[in-house]
Amino acid sequence: MNGLDTLDVYFDRRSGTPRADGSDHRRSNFGDRRTTIAVTRWQESDGVRYARQFDIEVNGRLQTNTVFTALTVNGPVADSLFVIPDTIKAKAQPANPTPPPITVTLVELAPNVWRAEGGSTPLADYRSGYTARRGRGAAQLAAHGGAARYAAVALPGKPVGTVINTHHHWDHASGLRAALAANLPIVTHARNVSFVRSIGTARKTVRPDALSRSRSPVAQHDYGR
Repeated sequence: MNGLDTLDVYFDRRSGTPRADGSDHRRSNFGDRRTTIAVTRWQESDGVRYARQFDIEVNGRLQTNTVFTALTVNGPVADSLFVIPDTIKAKAQPANPTPPPITVTLVELAPNVWRAEGGSTPLADYRSGYTARRGRGAAQLAAHGGAARYAAVALPGKPVGTVINTHHHWDHASGLRAALAANLPIVTHARNVSFVRSIGTARKTVRPDALSRSRSPVAQHDYGR
């Protein structure tokens, strides 16, 4: 593998149609991940052959099950519709190879209750909630935006003592490995515990993070409910 992402595609020997593909991602905020997409129930409609069902699994955990009930073929589309006007091209900013530093703004909503805003693209403005408890650390609602954004959030004099994970979506859970590396307890729904455990035990072979470099056994991390 040489530490690189890989993709395997499997075909049906008789029909020649794809049946599944499997990809390995080693640069995820969740650690090394194996994603498998099974494509089944092939049929033809208006001269187009397509798969009606897609099942996506990540590390053996079913993420989505999609079944198409109907398909309509559009008429011809002019290539000119996909041409980017020169006026738009002129306004496009060149990509910055060095990402800018992450800035997070704390907005106090009520006594001892804050909302952390920003630290992402304008199209996905992550917002995390914090509650400071008297004599104890703060409780963080969600771990948005990966380890870098997680590290950029800080409450003056109130270190985070607990992280509350709402659900498994990437943009709401990608900072969990940073929290686990800090030995913080994770509070989540009982049905989500196996997902959090899978993040805590996953390897990260490209750009190892703090959790993969930790000397303490991951199994000792506390997963609250």
